[in-house]
Amino acid sequence: MPLYEYACAKCKQHFDEFMPVGSEPPHCPKCKGKASRVWTVPATEWNPPDAMLHRMPGAFDGPTRGSYNDL
Repeated sequence: MPLYEYACAKCKQHFDEFMPVGSEPPHCPKCKGKASRVWTVPATEWNPPDAMLHRMPGAFDGPTRGSYNDL
């Protein structure tokens, strides 16, 4: 389930809730007022793949050195 941010229309409190996609917004936990979803930019992190950094030199480079047929 995704994590959504909501804001209360009555007391203006912001809170986060795990909610199923397409469900009705929850009520405010503080005053039980009507809440609406706040549209925010999702937090992402991108790291380059480490597969090539940890590769052994010469392993699986061709038929003469460590080919897949030798396994």
